[in-house]
Amino acid sequence: MVSAVTARDHDPDYAGAWALIAQVHAQQNRWDDALEAADEALKRDPNLEIAALLRALVLRHVKAAGRMGE
Repeated sequence: MVSAVTARDHDPDYAGAWALIAQVHAQQNRWDDALEAADEALKRDPNLEIAALLRALVLRHVKAAGRMGE
């Protein structure tokens, strides 16, 4: 994740870095953070498919679990 954070810090508008951060947060079960990062990626590039997919997967997990913040 260090390289994604470095890329984001170097260019905060780089959607790919935000998508990678979302993926890492999802793998760590940090669902709120993953959703926020995926939204940031999509804000910067609405056509970034991986960010849209990650957002959908996070929302699916949250809906299945019936909660946020875990």
